[in-house]
Amino acid sequence: MATAIWARDNRYIKTVKRHWQISWIFVFVLSVILIGFVYVTLSMKNIQTGFEISKALQFQKELKEANHKLKSEWARLISPQVLSSKAKALGFTHPEKIIKIER
Repeated sequence: MATAIWARDNRYIKTVKRHWQISWIFVFVLSVILIGFVYVTLSMKNIQTGFEISKALQFQKELKEANHKLKSEWARLISPQVLSSKAKALGFTHPEKIIKIER
C-alpha cells in the first residue's frame, strides 16, 4: 500500500495511508459485476429472440403450405369437369338444351 509523506515545519514527518485505493478496487469490482450482469441479460434476451424467430419461421412455413393446398383445391374446384359434374348432380340442365320461347 502506498503512503504519502507530509512534511510540516521540517520538524517531524507524518505518513498517511491512502484509503482511496480501496475505493477504486471496490468501484472496479462493482463495474465488472455490473458488466457481467448486463452481458448475461443480453445473452438471455438474444437466445429468447432466436427462439421467437424460429417459431415465426415455422409458422410462416406452415402458412405457405396451407396456402399452397388451398390454391390447388381452389383450382380443382373451379375446373370445368368438376363444375359440370356438380351441376348434373344437382339436376341443372345444359344451357344448350333449354328452349326459349319468344313472343
